[in-house]
Amino acid sequence: MAQLPESIAELVSVPKSLPFRPTWDENSDPYYLTFHIQLISEARAVGGFELRAKVSKQFVDRDAIFQLEYAPAGSKGMGLSRCCWRPNNTHTNKRWGPPGFEFCRFVKTSHQHWFEDNWLPHERRMRNGNLPAARPISPDPSTLSDFIAFCGEYFKINNIGLVETPTRTADLFRVSDG
Repeated sequence: MAQLPESIAELVSVPKSLPFRPTWDENSDPYYLTFHIQLISEARAVGGFELRAKVSKQFVDRDAIFQLEYAPAGSKGMGLSRCCWRPNNTHTNKRWGPPGFEFCRFVKTSHQHWFEDNWLPHERRMRNGNLPAARPISPDPSTLSDFIAFCGEYFKINNIGLVETPTRTADLFRVSDG
C-alpha cells in the first residue's frame, strides 16, 4: 500500500470546500447515482484530495456513502474517511477496532470510518482492508438531506449545501441483496 503525503492528516482535519456544485452521474453505475469532486483546502486545490459519493437510485430512505479519499494522478482513490447511511450490508470491526467498538457489527446500521481509527501515522498509510474500523453514527440521520449535512460537518466541508439531494422514487420491485 502506498504511503500518503505527510500533510494528509492535516488535510483531513482542516476546513475545506467544494470548488463548484457537483453533478450526480446517473450512468456510471446501474444501482447508484455517483459523483467525485476535488476538494479545496485553504483556498487551494490539493491534487488527488477528493470527495466521492454514492446514493442508491432505488432506495430513498437508505444506502448512501460519502468518502474522503486521496487519488494521486493515474491511480485509484484510497479511502481516508467514510460515512455509510443505512447500508444494505454488514460491517464488522476487527479486534483492534475503536475503543469500545472492538468486534462490533453494524447490520444495515449507519456508521462512520474515522480517519484516526484507520490511520497508521508511523507508517504514513491507512490500515489494510478499506477502512476496516468503524463507529456508529448517533443520532442516525433520518433523511438523505440530513445525512449529507452530517457528512459536511464531519468532513468539515463548509459549503456542503452545494450538494443537491437527487430526486428519486422508491423501486417497489427491487429487493436488497442482504
